[in-house]
Amino acid sequence: TKITLNANHTLSTPTFVKGKYSNATGFLRSAISATTSLQVYETSGDFIPNEPLIFNGIEDSRVSVAVTNFGVRDVKSIYGGPGLTDQNSGDVGFARTFTGDVKLKDEFIFGSANVTGSQGSDSGSGISTITSGNSQFPGKIKVGNILKFGGLGKNNKTLARVTAVNTSDVVVTGVTTVSGLVEGFLPLGTDSVEVPDLTLVTSPLEKSDDNTLYTPLPRTVISDVTLDNASLSIRKVFNVTISASSDELSTAVQAGDNETFLPFDEERYSLIRADGTTELLTDDKFTFTNGNGTLQIGNIGTDLGSNQEATLIATLNKVKPTAKVKRRKQINSILVDKSKLSGSGIGKTTLNDGLTFGSYPFGTRVQDEKISLNTPDVLDIHGIFESTDTSDPSAPKLTLSSINTVDATTTDLLVGEILEGKTSGTIAIFTEQLSDSQISCIIVNESEFIEGESVFFESSDIQAVINTVDVPSRNISADFTFNNGQRGTIYNHGFVTRKSGVDAPSKKIRIYFSNAFFESDDTGDITTVNSYDDFDYKSDIQTINEYRNTDL
Repeated sequence: TKITLNANHTLSTPTFVKGKYSNATGFLRSAISATTSLQVYETSGDFIPNEPLIFNGIEDSRVSVAVTNFGVRDVKSIYGGPGLTDQNSGDVGFARTFTGDVKLKDEFIFGSANVTGSQGSDSGSGISTITSGNSQFPGKIKVGNILKFGGLGKNNKTLARVTAVNTSDVVVTGVTTVSGLVEGFLPLGTDSVEVPDLTLVTSPLEKSDDNTLYTPLPRTVISDVTLDNASLSIRKVFNVTISASSDELSTAVQAGDNETFLPFDEERYSLIRADGTTELLTDDKFTFTNGNGTLQIGNIGTDLGSNQEATLIATLNKVKPTAKVKRRKQINSILVDKSKLSGSGIGKTTLNDGLTFGSYPFGTRVQDEKISLNTPDVLDIHGIFESTDTSDPSAPKLTLSSINTVDATTTDLLVGEILEGKTSGTIAIFTEQLSDSQISCIIVNESEFIEGESVFFESSDIQAVINTVDVPSRNISADFTFNNGQRGTIYNHGFVTRKSGVDAPSKKIRIYFSNAFFESDDTGDITTVNSYDDFDYKSDIQTINEYRNTDL
C-alpha cells in the first residue's frame, strides 16, 4: 500500500504503521528520509485518506492525504534470485536469476477512447494522453495499471502503462515491444487516434486448492503413522557447471540416500545459468543411470564461450522418509525491557522505570499492544510478571530447607515439574533454580504458599520445607491474551496482546512460556504424530483450523 502524507517524515525500518480510524496496520517496506511518500507491506485492513497515522505505537500529527492499495493482480513480472533477503544486494557475476512477465487478462472494457499522438518511437518511449466517455473512466484506473487497445494497424495490440491519473484523463507510456507478443507502439505525431476497445488488463489470480503448510490425514485422533512404505516428491537445488567443451554438465548429479530422480517433465526440471539464461530442456537431453540415482544433462549449451556455472532445480522421489522429533522446552522466558518513551531510564532525571529507550521495533517494548515472544511453536503461557521497581521482574520465589536429597540442595529438581503445598494445597510450576536453596515458581490455582509448610515435587519425588515466600513482582497475566501464531500458511512467532482498556505496563515485564522445537541436527523429513512422542497426547497438542497437529 502506498501512502502519501501531508508533511515530510523520516522513518527507519522496521516501523509498524497503524491507521487511527481504520485500524489498518502494516510494516514500512523501506526507510524514508524527509519525504511524504511511504510504502507498507503485510497490510491488514484498508488505510483511508485523511486519517492520522500511528508509527510504532506513537500517534503522529501527520495524516494520510492519499492511499493506493496494491495486490497480486498488480504484479506484472516475477523475479527470483540472490539478494531476496536484502532487496539492495545481489551476487554480481553469479546471479542465477529468473525473470518472467505475467500473462495479463482482461478485467474491464471501457470501449472507445481517444489516444493523443506522441513524439516517441515504436520502442514504447513515447507518452500519450487517453480519454474515454465510459462512466467508469478514469475512476477504475490507478498509476501502474496496464491498458490495452488496438486500432493502430499493428499485428498485436498495444499495452501502455499508466503514469498519471488526472480528473478526466490518464497519461500512459508504451511498454517495451516484444516481437510476436505485444506492442508498445503509441500513435506518432500530433493527431489523436480513436481506438475501439480500450481495456484494463490485470494479472490473473487463480484460487489455490490447497495453500496450507500441512495435509490432513484421512482419520482423526491418530496414534501412529507408519512411513516404511511411504514416499515423498521433493525439490532439490544443485550447483552445477556446464562444460563449454563437452556441452554437458561437467559432473553428473547424484541423488541423496533413498532418493531417485523423477523422469523428465518441463515442470520438474529447470537449469538457469549464472547470467540468468534459462536453458531449454527436453527429454532427449536427459540420461538417467544407477537406477535413476545419477543424472547427466547433455546437448545443453547456447553460446557457451567458457564453462558456465548454473543452478539445477530437480524433482526427486524419496522413499522411507522419517519423522522429525519435536522436543518440549517446559520453561522458557523472555525479558521485555525496552520502551517507546524518551524519558525512560534509571535516576532522578528519568522516569526511573528501569526501561531502555531507543529505536526498537514494534513488539519488543512494554507499551506495545502486541509483544512478540520471538519463538515459534509456543504451546502455553505460564505467567506474565511486571517489576515493581527498576530491577528485573520474576515469578514468586521460595527459599527452601530440609530438602531430602543427598546434597540437600535444589540441584536435583526438574524445571517445569509440578510442586504442591501439603498444607495450603497450592499447586505451582517450578520455573527456575535461583540458588542451592531458592527457586522461582508460578502458582496455577487460587491458593498461596504458607511459610513453614512442606512442599512436594511430583516428578523428582523430592520434599522440602518452605522457609520464606517472596513475591517481588506483580502478576499481570490476566491483562493479556495469547496467540501461538499458527496459521494455515505460516508457523509464526507466538505473541501476547494486551486486552482493550488495560493500561500498558510501566516497568519491565517477564513472560514465562513453554514451546516446542527441533534439534539442530534433526535429520527427519516430515512432522507426523510420531514427532510428538515427548508430549502429553491429551493436553499438549494444539489445533489449526480444527485439526489436531497430530492428525496432520
